[in-house]
Amino acid sequence: MLGSVRDCRQSLFGPSADRVHDHGEYSLTEVGESLRPIIDAMKTWGNHYRNEHEF
Repeated sequence: MLGSVRDCRQSLFGPSADRVHDHGEYSLTEVGESLRPIIDAMKTWGNHYRNEHEF
């Protein structure tokens, strides 16, 4: 399973995903970028849920 998690992370964030950097700019690969609409929809839902339930 560990190998598949690493492969998935690298397909989303590129081959340097397993290295820790002090600072730098990061960007998504084309595969990772294709998930942006899903992530944006989840953010919208989360904001709406939070506002409705006033945590």
